[in-house]
Amino acid sequence: MEKKKLCLIGCGNIGGYHLGHFMQYGDLIEMVGFCDLVHKRAEEFAKKAGQGRTYWDFREM
Repeated sequence: MEKKKLCLIGCGNIGGYHLGHFMQYGDLIEMVGFCDLVHKRAEEFAKKAGQGRTYWDFREM
């Protein structure tokens, strides 16, 4: 089965909650992007996931 590509917009507390659940389905989901106005938070999420590009503007995703 082909993995579904997923981007996460908002890398705060709620985004962290969702990321934890998404990571449990690594065989089904590929995290391809993270976006937050505080770019450092998006970078931290990408590092935690071990994949994905980072953005500060959702329109660039």
